[in-house]
Amino acid sequence: MKRISILLAICLLLGIPAQAAAPALFQYQSSQLGFSITVPGVRQGEVIAEETDTGVNFYHAPSREKYGGEIGSVVVVSPRSGFFSGHYDDMAYQIIAMGKNQVFLWKAPGGGAPTGGDFLDAFRRVSSAFSMENLRKGLVPPQPDAWPKLQTTRHLAYLPVSGGLARPNAPLTRGELAQMLYTLLDAGNKADSYRAPFSDTAGKDCTQAVAYLASYGILTGYADGTFRPDAPISRAAFAVLLHRCQFAAPVGQYGEEFVFADVPAGYWAETYIYSTKVLGWLQGGADGLFHPERQITRAEAVTAINRMLGRDESVTELMSVKNPFSDLAESHWACANVLEAAGVLKDDAAVPKMDSVPLNTSAYHFSSESDGWAASEGQLFHTTNGGKNWDKVGRPLACTVSGLFFFSEQEGILLGSSEENACVLMRTNDGGKSWDDLLATPATLARYLPVEQFPTEKSLLESIVSAELRPASRTAVYLTVRYHPYESVHVYDFEAVRQTVMTADKGNGKYTFTMPVGKVEINAAFVKEVETSPFSDVSTSAYYYEAVKWAQEKGITGGIGNGLFGPNQPCTRAQIVTFLWRAAGSPVVNYAMNMTDVAEDAYYAEAVRWALSEGITTGTGDGKFSPDTTCTRAQSVTFLFRAIGKLVDSKAEFSDVLTDSYYANAVAWAVENGVTNGIGDGLFGPDNSCTRAQIVTFLFRAYQGK
Repeated sequence: MKRISILLAICLLLGIPAQAAAPALFQYQSSQLGFSITVPGVRQGEVIAEETDTGVNFYHAPSREKYGGEIGSVVVVSPRSGFFSGHYDDMAYQIIAMGKNQVFLWKAPGGGAPTGGDFLDAFRRVSSAFSMENLRKGLVPPQPDAWPKLQTTRHLAYLPVSGGLARPNAPLTRGELAQMLYTLLDAGNKADSYRAPFSDTAGKDCTQAVAYLASYGILTGYADGTFRPDAPISRAAFAVLLHRCQFAAPVGQYGEEFVFADVPAGYWAETYIYSTKVLGWLQGGADGLFHPERQITRAEAVTAINRMLGRDESVTELMSVKNPFSDLAESHWACANVLEAAGVLKDDAAVPKMDSVPLNTSAYHFSSESDGWAASEGQLFHTTNGGKNWDKVGRPLACTVSGLFFFSEQEGILLGSSEENACVLMRTNDGGKSWDDLLATPATLARYLPVEQFPTEKSLLESIVSAELRPASRTAVYLTVRYHPYESVHVYDFEAVRQTVMTADKGNGKYTFTMPVGKVEINAAFVKEVETSPFSDVSTSAYYYEAVKWAQEKGITGGIGNGLFGPNQPCTRAQIVTFLWRAAGSPVVNYAMNMTDVAEDAYYAEAVRWALSEGITTGTGDGKFSPDTTCTRAQSVTFLFRAIGKLVDSKAEFSDVLTDSYYANAVAWAVENGVTNGIGDGLFGPDNSCTRAQIVTFLFRAYQGK
């Protein structure tokens, strides 16, 4: 102790500062939202945390005032079922942690460009510390709970069977699907007690499964508080549930190839249906239709699930197994998939479709029973006899291959990394003899990745930390690219960029082209296209034309049929909530809709359910919504205001709008935001009927001003 004192005294005499204590590690605790978070590599004082009603925003302290310095936000969703109904399941949000009744999400800032300015290096260091790995380790929720993942590595028996019958052609029921998904979800918390919020699942085989899945928002019930476990599931609902059990958003629609005539724009499950098509899980019929409302069969369901798990007939083959089901013929189109789902195929009864691959293979792909490619130690190999013999193809590859996929004998794509770049995406048109780097030029970078979000091309490539190559269909690749602090999903449509001559005159000066193989020179002359209205009764000079066009393009309305919009027809209460619901993205909510005059199968049922859950409407009294009643101008702006509006300080100067009327605030907001200026002579006309043209105009102006 004496020696320490002497040393300290010497330091003071010589002017040597004593060693300061190390700055504390950044830690934040929210008493309001009930969680704490610790971020390694960040010191206390480097980050500013600002709490909101729904989460916490984090900013880089030195660059906050001048450059914004936004790092990202922790968003808390409660209850958990609101995760799916609130449109959080998109690529802007990533799950950090889960509580018993909460989901904690990380939201990257918009724009994408670093906001550190003069403090860019420090900003990047701090921002990088807020990685998903650190966040998941450092965030402690109250009553922590694990989220389940799909089991893809084992041949689990998940199809309910009994009495030696597989019933492949029988409709799949809601209860059966609950059991199937519950079996496939791999989590250590299944023994926990989850209470089913439905009155008709007690004593059923699916009771625990329904309760567990409902707690994650994967399954929802009906307005009357029932689940209806014995009811069949439509193909549309099944497409939605496939994504929900993955906690994944639909990847979207790519090209006209996937358009189904019976899935109109704005259909409640449209994006999910097209996503299952793109990903190759669920296809349409031979007639080119999807049949969204048709009951899905057990055979169709297990085939789609097996494809999602990577366990379908395209990657496994049947060995010598005994078929235990008297109602399942070996010639049945889904025989292998039914046996897989029923657990008949054990791990040793289903093998990869190959005899062998070269040693040290990092990636391989078989486009058929015989043709396959494999990347091993920097060299591509090809087999034409199912893997019995392998031949070298082309020169050694200039990258380490992590993903490989061939669309045909000649066309393929590979994913890897090199010493220069963390991500290399290449394509071949000659069976692997030569490869073109798809990320080598600014033009190709712009085609595949969000270059606008980064200051330079170099910073973009340096920011990519991992990638995954998966087939999205026979003509497209589902490429997931993660780059801190952003994450996005890109689909490379191989077919869309194939070389193929002008093939058809579509009339009205429009042509379709197929580009020829090889280098070509194209000379083109362009003329201004005359704008045409999407509806015969909507003139391009009408005041509501742009609004109607916008609503049609956004899938908010498809008109009233026969190419007509009906601009002067009165807008009903059912129509306006449907327009609002579609404008909000057609969210699916778990909310009890106790409206006696709204049928469950009505086109507006989900819209009314959503509007009730959001407080946009409470109905017209006596448990009624009055869907066919004409909507007044007062009701229209009130619905809009409750959906997307905010209180304003001003008041609407209309002689027919009393300050204490229920719609006074809504009218004031609508005037201030340019939604409406009234009907003239200082009047608003609150009790006047609202036409379809007027309501889409209100919508258009409101959403354009958001």
